[in-house]
Amino acid sequence: MSDLSLQNRSKPYRVGWIIGNQLAESRFFHRLNVHIGGISLVRFAWITAQINETPEYKLKYEIYQPWRKYDALIFLKSMGDKSLSLLKRYHGKGLPVFFDANVNYYQIEGTEYYGGMLPSLQQKEEAIKMTESVDGVIADSEFLQKICAHYNARVIWIPDNVRMDLVPPYRPWRISGGRVPLLWSGEALKLFELLAIEDLLNRYSSKIELVLVTNDLSALERWHPGYQDRFQSLLGMVPHRIIPYQSVEQLFQIYSQGGVAISPRFLDNSYNRGHTEWKITLGMACGRMVFCSPVPSYVKVAELSNGKGIRVCYTPEDWHSALEALLSAEMDLEMEEGAAQGVVEKYYSTPVVAEKQAGFVRSVLSNFHC
Repeated sequence: MSDLSLQNRSKPYRVGWIIGNQLAESRFFHRLNVHIGGISLVRFAWITAQINETPEYKLKYEIYQPWRKYDALIFLKSMGDKSLSLLKRYHGKGLPVFFDANVNYYQIEGTEYYGGMLPSLQQKEEAIKMTESVDGVIADSEFLQKICAHYNARVIWIPDNVRMDLVPPYRPWRISGGRVPLLWSGEALKLFELLAIEDLLNRYSSKIELVLVTNDLSALERWHPGYQDRFQSLLGMVPHRIIPYQSVEQLFQIYSQGGVAISPRFLDNSYNRGHTEWKITLGMACGRMVFCSPVPSYVKVAELSNGKGIRVCYTPEDWHSALEALLSAEMDLEMEEGAAQGVVEKYYSTPVVAEKQAGFVRSVLSNFHC
């Protein structure tokens, strides 16, 4: 079927999404809340709304329901026997299937900071099998795209997206003599990442304040021995605020009040190297510049912005230089903040990412007689 045939089709193609353990629990079909945050929000809900509201895409995304007929399926964080069985059933009908690869399940290397941080051998085998079996792979980073290309010839990088229409009006921020807010957001389980710049935070404890937007701190009990003591010691030295996460909209409001977003990460393991850029682009969307570790997806953001609005810190000295330049007013913050917001608007906003994904799905559909 040609792309022209897709254009001439009167009805949109119905695409069913299978998310997580959806196939294992029948009640999951009608109870899945894709708007509460995390993977379902950024990889499905925001994209779905944009694609379904754009008639020229000729696509209709929805959560898979077993009693409905679909023209294609997309599996997101859904692997294993049930997923493969459904995949084969659709292939038997001559219909295309996609896999959204959003976690580096393909490698099991390096330091594990909490139980289950690195994928299991079973997860690795299941991810490879899904990647080999589908008709198209949607990789959430160029890092994962290169890995997936070993298992499937039809792979595209489609980043996480940001709903810019939810972002409050930009408010310039300037250092006014008080402590500089260093903004961090994420699951409490990942707070150990701050230990990657532990010495820096302690050194500048008289000049900074950590603003941590996170969830239940009981997750720290999962950390391997030693990290929790170090983290508590860090909080004892560095002024901080812990704000319970409520929603992305709340997070945007916090970012819009000013400061610099930070995303330090330990890169001594394969799991962290596969992360997307979403942790930094949420802050950048609000006009906050960011200091971060050289996660490959963060490096890509820096490339696209020509290094403006972001400082990728490869060494402890880089972190020191970035923070010192900020504190000494050597940075043109107006320019940096404008560049931070601009790169998200141009490359990572929901309409831009949705168009890229719709084009890929349509290109695969064009090879099938749906």
